[in-house]
Amino acid sequence: MKLRMPLFILIIVGMFLFALATSAHAFNLLADLDTNIKWDLGSAASGGTSVLLRHEDAVNAKAGQFVGSALAEVVDYRFLSLWGGGTFIPQPDGSLRALDTGKLGLNLGYFLKNMVNQPPAIFNNLVFGPGLATSIVSTPHVIIPTVDVNYKFGS
Repeated sequence: MKLRMPLFILIIVGMFLFALATSAHAFNLLADLDTNIKWDLGSAASGGTSVLLRHEDAVNAKAGQFVGSALAEVVDYRFLSLWGGGTFIPQPDGSLRALDTGKLGLNLGYFLKNMVNQPPAIFNNLVFGPGLATSIVSTPHVIIPTVDVNYKFGS
């Protein structure tokens, strides 16, 4: 009995490693990137809300503040997308200060498209994820992490 148990465990581990190796050969990342990546370069736009995650007095940004954002899609790969645009922070004088924003988005519609009972269309076009708002050209140079929830318009 003592000798059979280690042999049994070795056989199970060997089967697991064999299955892992055969499935690893079945997926080719470069071929998948080549067929599924789409360079939209602004053919889709989104508008929504950003939540600022850092307090920055220089641009009147407060942690936890909800601000508007407008973004254009640069590239799309399956459920991920890369966006660029602006985040608009209200100033004390009533004006808006625009900060350049980059965002890595998670496309909710990718996960919902194969469901039998389809949710409302608004959920299929939601894109959420982390972003960075920064002032590239203007001073002062700040970097503010954000969480964006946007509605996607276009293809």
